[in-house]
Amino acid sequence: MRRQEPYRGRIQINIIPFRLAHKFLVQENKVKQGVLKATIEKNDKDFINKFNVLLDDVQKIMFEKITRMNTILDEHVKERDTLVKKEGDEIRIFKKALVNLHHLNKEKNILCVKDKNIASTKDKDPEDGYCSDTEINADNVENSYNDEHLLKKIDVDYSMAQTKMNTEKLINKLYSINTDLVNLDPIKYKTTT
Repeated sequence: MRRQEPYRGRIQINIIPFRLAHKFLVQENKVKQGVLKATIEKNDKDFINKFNVLLDDVQKIMFEKITRMNTILDEHVKERDTLVKKEGDEIRIFKKALVNLHHLNKEKNILCVKDKNIASTKDKDPEDGYCSDTEINADNVENSYNDEHLLKKIDVDYSMAQTKMNTEKLINKLYSINTDLVNLDPIKYKTTT
C-alpha cells in the first residue's frame, strides 16, 4: 500500500524499535571505532618495532663501517710508510753510488756536458737529474736524502698528506654523525590517555 501525503517518504518508528535501533547502531559504532583504534595501534607498534630494529642496525653498521674505514686508513699509512722506507733505502744506495761516481769524475763534465764523441748526450740531460743534486758526501746521503726529501723530490709529499688529512677529516665527520645517530632515542608509541 502506498503512503499518503504528508507521510510519503517518511518512516514512522515507535519508541521501542527506535531505542533498539539506536542502541544497536551505537554499539556497532563503538565496536567499529574500537577495532579501528586497535588496528591502528597494532600497526603503529609493529611499524615502530620494525623501525627501531633498523635504527639499531644502522647505528651498529655505521659504527662498524667507520671503525673499518679508520682501520684501513691506519693500514694504508703503515704500508705506505713501510714502502717509502724500503724503497727509500734502496734509492739511497743508488744515490750513494752516484755521489761516489761523481767523485770519480773529477772534471764533472762526462755526464752533464755535451760530448762530441757521444751523439746521444745533451748539454744538461733532463733524464739525468742527478747532476743537479747538491750532495757531494756519500756518508751524508742518509741525512740529505731522507724519506721526506725523497717524497718532496718525486712530488708526492703534498698528495700523500692531503689524502691522509682529507680521509681523517671525513672520518671525524662520520664519527660526529654517528654520535648524533647513536644518541637518537628509539621511537615509542604514545597514547593520548
